[in-house]
Amino acid sequence: MPSTRSRAMLVHVRQPRSVWKPVGVFLGTPNRLDYRMLPGEALDDWAAYLAANSLPPPIAEYSEVRGNWADWIGASVDAFTNGHDMWCTEIPPEVTLDATYEKYVLLVDEPVLTPKEFIPTANDIPDLSGYKKVRPV
Repeated sequence: MPSTRSRAMLVHVRQPRSVWKPVGVFLGTPNRLDYRMLPGEALDDWAAYLAANSLPPPIAEYSEVRGNWADWIGASVDAFTNGHDMWCTEIPPEVTLDATYEKYVLLVDEPVLTPKEFIPTANDIPDLSGYKKVRPV
């Protein structure tokens, strides 16, 4: 069943030292898809292409019936997140695209974000007890 509410997606790009900077937002409503990126951002052409040429996703895996633009947000969060240079997150939308852009891109407390799931912890240390040291020849 197609979504009846608006959904928004925040786009981050990787900066030096593995930190993520928010660069733009997409807002999908049942009737349209809008976006806004930071001026001069390399992804602006990509976002314009997506907004002009994308189709809403099918409502089921083998269905030819399409959902709406709000459904496009849910499908795109996973499709465009690669973890190497781009990371997308679904966020709660504000009343307008400009308000969403201002809150999540322009007025961020810190200019770059590091997602908590990407910060190594003590539990991430691999167990190397089954390996033995070999001298190089």
